[in-house]
Amino acid sequence: MDIPDEDKFQYLIQVTLKGLRAQEVVDSFPPTAANYSKVIDSLKSMFRQELLLTYVRELLVLVVKNTTSMKGGLNTLQLYDKLESYFRALESIGMTADKYTAMLFPLVESCIPEEHVKSFFLLLIKRYNLYKVLALMLRVYILEFILLSCLKET
Repeated sequence: MDIPDEDKFQYLIQVTLKGLRAQEVVDSFPPTAANYSKVIDSLKSMFRQELLLTYVRELLVLVVKNTTSMKGGLNTLQLYDKLESYFRALESIGMTADKYTAMLFPLVESCIPEEHVKSFFLLLIKRYNLYKVLALMLRVYILEFILLSCLKET
């Protein structure tokens, strides 16, 4: 079912909470079909950073819970499903894997059972040149060190 953009705009006006920044943005555009995509783009650009921080926080909570909890941790399939949903959410706001891999790889790796991590790296080494795998790992850990250093300074 294809809903006309003008109707989508009207629905957006109805569901936007009054008194918030989002409502101000929505109200700043005349409610026409031509403006619907413009208001959506404005909202995305305004809240992209906040969404990114929210997704990363949720991912951090998942990682911490899974690494610190012996009994309450997720099994491998549940962990995969959760991670996959977070990665899809990141991609939905324009964060592609090439942009977040260096930061999130060490976090995700820390909550995966050790035997799975070893199997993963053995597979990489078999498929690719050992030096390429080591260079990738080194780059990731250097970026992680820089990120952690920056966070400590703030």
